Amino acid sequence: MKKEIPALMLGMMVVFAVILSGCGGGSYKSQTLEQAPNVPTIENATIELVQKEAPLSAGPYATVIINNFQASDEFRRDYADALNYFQLSLVSNLKSKNLFKRIVESNSAVPAGNSLVVEGKILDMRIASSGARIWAGAMAGSSYMVVYLKLKDAALGNIVQEKIISTSNNAFAAAWSGGSNDQSLPMDMGKIISEYLATVIPAQK
Repeated sequence: MKKEIPALMLGMMVVFAVILSGCGGGSYKSQTLEQAPNVPTIENATIELVQKEAPLSAGPYATVIINNFQASDEFRRDYADALNYFQLSLVSNLKSKNLFKRIVESNSAVPAGNSLVVEGKILDMRIASSGARIWAGAMAGSSYMVVYLKLKDAALGNIVQEKIISTSNNAFAAAWSGGSNDQSLPMDMGKIISEYLATVIPAQK
């Protein structure tokens, strides 16, 4: 029995090392308050929830310019693929709605008239790794993303709206799915943001 104790302890240390390596990040609420304390927030956002938002008083707009979202070096190192999937999901879903004459990415040269610029930053994110979810299940915690949005009139240069949108998954549901909804969360967040933009930005007919 004495010989089995070190092996058991080693196994536990491996499990916790996997959990810690795959589950970085702290409370997103504290990050939000520090980086954008006076910006309205939609927490636990879903597509259905953002569809209830009121449209902008500015506009209408024929072109929507979506710049690359900013993120810290840490997030770009740890979640490079997730951030790419988020941006691709946002743009492709907004294009699929066929609301605007043009959806342009990353500061492309387009006429400023009737154009709205979408800028943003990843304030916080945490995507539980597959290894952490397999070893720890629901104990690996929830995955989440917190995104700051800034919408600017391209011709006037003024900010027409700022918003923080956050979403997270359920740790128990993630464990049941084997971690698939951890990995899909960035794409789901892209869809939520695109639905928000489609709801609030008046499209030029």
